[in-house]
Amino acid sequence: VDFAIHDHVSNTQVSVLGLVYTTEVSWDAERPRLSPGDTLKAKVIHVDIPKKHIFLSFKRTTPNPLLETLDSLLDTATAQNAHGLTEEESRTTFDASSDMRPLLGDLEDAVKLKSLLETVQGVQNVTLGPRLQSRASSQNVEIYLAKAEESNGTKKVIVRRGYDVQEMAIQSSGLVSRQDLIDIISQQQQKY
Repeated sequence: VDFAIHDHVSNTQVSVLGLVYTTEVSWDAERPRLSPGDTLKAKVIHVDIPKKHIFLSFKRTTPNPLLETLDSLLDTATAQNAHGLTEEESRTTFDASSDMRPLLGDLEDAVKLKSLLETVQGVQNVTLGPRLQSRASSQNVEIYLAKAEESNGTKKVIVRRGYDVQEMAIQSSGLVSRQDLIDIISQQQQKY
């Protein structure tokens, strides 16, 4: 996409090239078909002044469906715990309606991460939670560590590949800090 931008220093029009990486077209793995003349909303994500390039994103003009999925997963569990259910009762209650584990089993990448975490000194228990389907697809494995811990110190991790999202609960002693988990998860993510 060619743009003309007004340069206030020289008081002239400058021609720049607008570029969109394929990963910035849509949150979904399937890209929409675009034709010349289509009107699209885009967000500027980077400007390369020497090359006169503007990098754009179409997908960043809409909410990330994964974050909506994660928010609904965590909000539902929190709401159920607010109703006086134990963590296990909450997980069981939540799993019944949307958990894909009975049909698809556990997400392979979540199982690998669980096995790795179980070898870490100070990790007492790792439990795989519900497996959900997201509206958006991930091209690579993505691993998220929730910022907040549950009242009993359990840390939540979300593993995502393709359209699949699986929750994981990690219980650890004081020997394993949040930063330790971030380091372990980062190292694991680099292997994918």
